[in-house]
Amino acid sequence: MISKKEQGKLTQDHIVTRYIFEKSYFDKESKEIYFTAFSYGGDDHRISVYRITDLLKHDDQSIWGIGREWNPKRTLHARGDLKVKSIENIKYFTQSLFVEGNNIGPYRHCCINPILLPHNNEPWRLSLVERTLEEIAKIAELREAHD
Repeated sequence: MISKKEQGKLTQDHIVTRYIFEKSYFDKESKEIYFTAFSYGGDDHRISVYRITDLLKHDDQSIWGIGREWNPKRTLHARGDLKVKSIENIKYFTQSLFVEGNNIGPYRHCCINPILLPHNNEPWRLSLVERTLEEIAKIAELREAHD
């Protein structure tokens, strides 16, 4: 269990997951996750992930339960597990990505920052965002949901 005090702290040893609700966002055969699984919406320009480090060794069902509880109206097909250390090795422009916990939503919620949407659909920036999301997808380990 994560205490309120530890909620905002993530070390490079933490593992986070991105829940995948679309079958078209991954390939079962190759175990590849497509960058579209890491697309984001809203005005905050952050990619939502959930910390799962303490659950990995003994409670896989709880990890899946978090995703199903977060979005109960959709079918959870897979998840992409990521090491925070690997995320922090990815650059967006000149800045390294980072993962931070927050007080929004479920207590395990975190965000990958900063990936900013382009203004006026600038093609060069759209391309940079896509390449950054591709780098994130490459380091994610696919886990398929089993009901």
